[in-house]
Amino acid sequence: MSSLRIENLPRVLWLVTFFSVIFTATVFSFYFFKFGRFELSNDLTHWAELGGYVGGLLTALLSLLSLLAVLFTVYVQSRLLERATKAQELSTDYSRLNGLIALQDYYLARCKFLQVEVERTPRNSSSYELFRQEWVDADIKLKEVNRKIEMFYEQLTS
Repeated sequence: MSSLRIENLPRVLWLVTFFSVIFTATVFSFYFFKFGRFELSNDLTHWAELGGYVGGLLTALLSLLSLLAVLFTVYVQSRLLERATKAQELSTDYSRLNGLIALQDYYLARCKFLQVEVERTPRNSSSYELFRQEWVDADIKLKEVNRKIEMFYEQLTS
C-alpha cells in the first residue's frame, strides 16, 4: 500500500466510479443480449426478474467497492494523522529551539551589562565582587545554553 498516495485520492475515486459504471453497463448488456428485451415492458414480472438479476450481481460488487473505498479512506486518514503528528512534533521542536535562542539572547545581554558594571566599578568596592560573580555565573549559563542549542540543532537537522 506504500505506492498509494493521498494526492492520488481523486484519481482512485474516479477509477472506482469508472469501473462501477462499466460493470453496471456490462451486467445490463448481458441481460439484454441474453433475453433480448430491448423495449420497456409493462409486465411487472419482467421488471422483477431484471431487478433480481441486477441486484444479485451488482450488490456484491458495489459492496466490495464500498468496502475498498472505506478502507482507502481509513488509510488516507491514518497517513494524514501521521503527517499532522510529525508537523506538530516539528513545530514543538522549533518552538523549543526558539525558546533556547531567546534564553541565549537574555544571558548574552546580561553578560554585557555585567561586564560594563564590573569595568566601571572600582576593584576595592564591595559591589565589584558581586558583579564579577554574577558575570561569571551568567557566562556559565550562557555557555550551557549555547551547548544545548548546538545539541538540539544537531538533533533537529539529523
